[in-house]
Parts: sequence; C-alpha cells; structure tokens
Amino acid sequence: MGIGGFRLGIDFGTSNTTAILAWPDGRLRPLLFDGSPVLPSGVYAEPGQYLVVGRDAVHAARTRPECFEPYPKRCIDDDSVLLGGVAVPVERMVSAVLRRVAAEATPAGESPPPAVITCPVGWGPQRRHRLLTAAQQVFPTAVLVAEPVAAASYFATMAGNRLPVDSHALVYDLGAGTFDASVVRRTRDGFEVLASDGLPDAGGLDIDAAIVASLGRTYAGRDPAAWGRLVQPETRADRRASRALWDDVRTGKELLSRTASTLVHIPFLDDDAPLPREQLEQLALPVLARTVDITRSLLATVGIEPTNLAGLFLVGGASRMPLAASLLHQRLGIAPTVVEQPELVVAEGSLHARPLPSPVLATPPAPPASPAPPVSPTPPSFPAVPAIEPRPLAAYPLPSAAEPRPSAPGPAPVAPRDDRRSRRTRWVVVAASVLVLSLGTTGLVALLPDRNGSGGTGTGGTGTGTPTTAASLSPTTPAGPPVLPEPRRVAVPDDGGNSDAVRHVTLSPDGKLIAAVRRKSVRLYDASTLKQIGDPVDVGGEAYWNATFSPDSRTLITAADGLTSAAVRVWGLPHQTSGGTLSDAFWTSCLAYGPTAKLLAVCDGPGSSVRLWDPNRRRSLGRIDSDNAAAIKYVAFSPDGRTMATDGGQGTTLLWDVASRKRLAVLRGAPYDGIPLNDPGAPVTFSPDGRTLAVGGVDGRVALWDVADRKKIGEFNGRHTNTVAAVAFSPDGRTLASLGGTTLRLWNVATREPAAAIIDNVADYYSSLPVQFKGPDIRFGADGRTLIGCFDTHLLMWDLAPLGAPAR
Repeated sequence: MGIGGFRLGIDFGTSNTTAILAWPDGRLRPLLFDGSPVLPSGVYAEPGQYLVVGRDAVHAARTRPECFEPYPKRCIDDDSVLLGGVAVPVERMVSAVLRRVAAEATPAGESPPPAVITCPVGWGPQRRHRLLTAAQQVFPTAVLVAEPVAAASYFATMAGNRLPVDSHALVYDLGAGTFDASVVRRTRDGFEVLASDGLPDAGGLDIDAAIVASLGRTYAGRDPAAWGRLVQPETRADRRASRALWDDVRTGKELLSRTASTLVHIPFLDDDAPLPREQLEQLALPVLARTVDITRSLLATVGIEPTNLAGLFLVGGASRMPLAASLLHQRLGIAPTVVEQPELVVAEGSLHARPLPSPVLATPPAPPASPAPPVSPTPPSFPAVPAIEPRPLAAYPLPSAAEPRPSAPGPAPVAPRDDRRSRRTRWVVVAASVLVLSLGTTGLVALLPDRNGSGGTGTGGTGTGTPTTAASLSPTTPAGPPVLPEPRRVAVPDDGGNSDAVRHVTLSPDGKLIAAVRRKSVRLYDASTLKQIGDPVDVGGEAYWNATFSPDSRTLITAADGLTSAAVRVWGLPHQTSGGTLSDAFWTSCLAYGPTAKLLAVCDGPGSSVRLWDPNRRRSLGRIDSDNAAAIKYVAFSPDGRTMATDGGQGTTLLWDVASRKRLAVLRGAPYDGIPLNDPGAPVTFSPDGRTLAVGGVDGRVALWDVADRKKIGEFNGRHTNTVAAVAFSPDGRTLASLGGTTLRLWNVATREPAAAIIDNVADYYSSLPVQFKGPDIRFGADGRTLIGCFDTHLLMWDLAPLGAPAR
C-alpha cells in the first residue's frame, strides 16, 4: 500500500544526501537522519553482511576503511567497486543510499512515495540511466532533474517575477567534493541550461584538507611520530583519532561562518589549535578563487555580462562560507542570493522543476561482473520508521508556477555534454546562438531583458554593462514621477582589517552619530567628519551581531553573536559608559526601540519570543510568544507605544497589546513557501498617526492595513525585484519608501502611485556575507528632506527636494 499524494525530492550529493518530503496538501518537511537533515552518502560493505549507509557507515569505517566508499557518486562510471574484497555494483551502492532515504520517509508497511532525484547537468545518458536504474529498485516511480534547474526553480519559487521569461541566472553550486557553475534561462514552462562548467576537485573537503595541511606545518615538527599517525593511520586507534581530527576541522570550519575564531583539537598531542576566520579564509582562498575564475569564464563564454543576470544563486553546503559570497561579489560586481540552509535548496527545488527526459542508450550497459553482498529492503541498522509529523506551522503549500511575462529572447540554449570529470565548458553552440553572439557584446546585452522583465536595456543597464542611474532616466520619463538625484555615500573607515571588519552601520535618530558594528568591537563616528568618537565598545572575546540607538540618541544597545556571547548590553553615549547587561540567554535576531528610551524589544533567535525591557532601569517588562517556528526578525511599535507589530511567519503579521502582552490580531499577507528557518519575515512600520500599518511581502509588494479594523486597505502596485526587506513612512505620513531586491521605491500614500522614479541597483543591500548580521534599513530624516539607507558598510542619502520637500 503506497502513501498516495506524497512525493520525495532527493539531492544525491557527492558527500551528503538531503531530501524533502512533500505532503498531499502541499506541506514540505526536510527528512531528518539521526536528527540531522544531512545523510552522509558513504556506503560500508563488510563481507557477508548487509550494506550500511550514512553515519553508521562512517562509524564502521573507523575500524575497516577498506570496506568503505565515502563518495559513491564519484564512482558512477564504474561497474563495481571493491569493498572489503567484494566487488559491489555501483547501482547497489546508490540504491542503498536511496533506500535509507525511503525508510525515513515511509511509514512501516507502506511502499515509498514517488521520487524526484537530482543529477549533474553534464551527466549523459549512461550516467543518468545508472542512477535511474538504482532509484527504480527503491521507488515505484522515479524521475531525474538537473541540479542547476532544481536550484533555479527553488529561487524562482522564492523570488516570483524576479525571474521573468527569458531572464538569465547563474547557479554557483559548491558542495563537499565538487563545484559546478551553470547559466540557466527562464522559459515559459521552467528553465533550460545554457552552459555549465565545473571542477571535480574543489569543495568543502579540499578546504578541510588545506586546514589539516596547515596544522601539519605546526605539529609535524613538534611531534613527527604523532602527526604521522594522524595523517597516515594504521591501527584502529590511529583511525579513530584521524577521523576525530577531520571531524573537528569540518565542524570548526562551519562554526567560522558565524563566529570569528574557534579551536581544533589535535588528538595524541592533546592540544587545541586556534583557527581564526582570517586563517581559514587565507587557506580557502586558492580553492574558492578557482571557482570564481570558472564562473567568470563561463559568463564570458556565453556572452552575458554579470550585471545582466537576474540572479546569482549560491547552493551547496560549502557555499555558506562568507568568503565565497564575498569573492563573487568583488569579482562579478553583483551580490549573490544566499539562504540559511543552502544544502537543502536543490532537494526542495527538484519538486518544482521540470524532469529530464528518460535517458536513451545506444547499447545497454554491461551487467555487473561479480555478485555483491545482499541489500536488505530494510537494513538492520536502519529499520523503517514512521514519518515524523511536522510542527503546526511547518506547513508550506507547493506554489503554483507564476505566470511569466513575455520578454525579448536571449541566446539560444547550449546543450550540455557528458565529459568525464572535465574542466572544459560543457556547451555546444547551435545556429541561433551563433547569430546572437555575432552581434557582439553590445548587441547581446541589448537583447537581454532588464531585471523587471521588459525588453531593451531597461533600468538595469545601458547596453554596455554600465548600470543606469536614476538621473540618466529623466530624458525618457519627462511626464512621469520626479527623478531623485544621485545619493551621497557615507562609508566609515574600515581600518580594522579582516580581524575586525565592519559588518554593518546604523545612524542615530538625531543624525549625528554612526555606529559601525564590527567583528570584535562597535565604534562610534561623527556623522559629519567621520572621526571616531571615544574608545570602541569592546568586551573581551565578544563578537558583535547587532546594535541600535535609543530614540533620544543617548543610549546604544549592542547584541553579541550568540557564540562568543549572547549578551545584550546597554551603553551610555557619547562616552560609551557601561549601563549593564539586559540578557545573555539567547542569540538576538532583532533589536527595536519603542517611541521612548524606556521601551525596547529584544527578539530571541532562533526562537519565537520577544522580550520587552526598560533599558534605563534594566527591568524586564515581560515577553510575548509567537507560534512562529522561525525567528522573529521584524518588530515595530505604534507612536503611542501601546501596540506592537511583529512578523509571524509564512507571510503573517501579528499585532500585540504591549501592556497585557496579548495577541490582538493576525494579518495574513503573501504566503511564504519554504523551510521555517529560511523565512525572510515581513518588515513592518506604523504611520506617524498610528492608524495604518505598512507590511512588506515576499511577493515584492507592500500592503497597507487599518490598525483599528484589522483590514487591508490598499496595496502598492509595481513589484520589487525580490522580497521587500524594509519599509518606512515619511514624518508627515504622505510618502512611503520600500526596499526590495535591487530596487528602492517611493509611493504617494494617498494615491497609491509612485512618488518618484524607481531607483535601481541602489546598493549591495544583500550583505556579501551568507549570514545577514542585520538586514537593510531605510528611514526618512526628521525633517522629511532626506531619505537614508543603512546598508552593510555604508549609508546612502537621497535629497528629496524633487518630491517637493522643503529645501535645506
């Protein structure tokens, strides 16, 4: 008996496998394997025994490594692999991994659901046939999806019309063992791959090896015999110690995505080696630089300028390294789109992607030459278990494909080729693409759609790869809304180097102070002269995540990153005198002051609580608890301080009574489809009179709600290029600013029409780091004459005189 209506999306990776279970009603749940969403792909075969996979296989390999194959996917061209003296067919190894996935997804006594399995785009019919044959031994039906198509489908589901028909995106897939870059084009019914290239020896494992080699330069000289046992283990004790070292290196590398330093334990030598992020980045740079070079070369080959891409998407577990996004941003000039769990992107995206056609072989593959150990339908190490019920708010419907808008055609598709582990670009030019490429770079760019889906050069480029500024649009829009002049850029000195680099900046409400949140300190600067004021806020060993000013600009609140410390501290200004600690129990996902300095909201991440404080007296005012499975990321108070709005997950916004801390209403906006911890949240702001609440949505729109009636009273037409990340009312309430994707928009609140021409490519408001330390912030100056954007390392200030704001 099967479980009707269920589907499995599986990313069978080189080192790890992930899977997403789609329920009949559209809910999605990542499968957990021994409590983790990641299943090691390794297979262990002891003679005469069943095949063992996952963490059990890794554990067993400590004593008998000759029976272990850690990367079955790399063996796809071989008929069989010798494990412990027995030739095991590759199809049996692959099916063993897939059977473990099926066991986790299937209740006892039922057959597995249909499966969608991803594979590299460069795999030809022979490889796809082998993978599909292995899958058909486990699942009643199985289809294959190209990995970059699955990734692009995931981001299209998240980004909506940010990827209109004929727009192009680049998928940067950095896994544990390999790297692949692919250029895809949006079609009316999905995506097609224009070109793909990659490296078979660049991934997280290669970075781990560089770390171990670096440690060897220190410890091999200190105790050559002990280090030799770690890198060339011979006994069982040696193998256990060697595995512990590599595990600690991998764990430390992952921790450094969020903290500034960690320790790696060195077995046998009983020492803890410091591993700061700067050292990790130096070791990883040669590996990551090669991936960026391949990416740049791929774009040049197909004749697409980076600035004409509709998106640069990072997937694969190793892509969460901050340096990967930073290098791409520096070398390509565009900010990558990253998610909190990049290792799950391809598995989830496969459920929304168009399958590959069935592989057709010229001649059938040869049968295995020798028998293999038996594979049990339910291996003793991994019995079938009931499917885990999702949490109440983990229900996310599968989205229907958005109706794409027609656009000008781009270059014709280039068919991938089955090159065995080749670094050569896997593309073949067809007649139509020859015609397009013969037009030259300028002609090609002219054919590409802009970021909003219209033909021609649009607002995203000039036809020469140079971003078009708002001022340059004025000749084409004489009767349209006014065009704002170029903003003034204010960047604080980044004089701390990599060890104390600026993470983000924020401006005090009176406009006189800039706080620069750095890795190891928070420094204040005079906003006019950019001279540092006083000593840095620096609590020994603490790394900083967030900071905010009180409404009177006399107090600074800082929040640590949750790893080195979780302290939320109070500092008196301008001399940075310590005012004590409010809380040190939770990582802080957001800080928000009320209308006075006596009311502060501290969001507990990644939980679902907001704690209220009087910072002046360091007195708790209670807490509210949402049923949101993700961290609350946005909080706003009404001007009278009586009502609080928070994002509530899945596109909802919650209203609370501050005094009683009771929920007043749930406002339902554009739904979010995805994993709870990836929920971007919904930014909120009250109008100056407190009667209206503006809420940004994942669909790129901004909705207006009547606070008293709890009803939607309007919506601003004209979507952003991505999820709305910040909203702000002008002091008189007549204008609303919204920031989303690469666009900043100003709206006339009364007419719901644009108050100014769209401002495109405003800044790299997506931080160049995969971990967003603080989202972008926009606000109006107190006199309404200036619009201010606070980004990761700088401020942008627009003069609003063209809108009729009083001149200075």
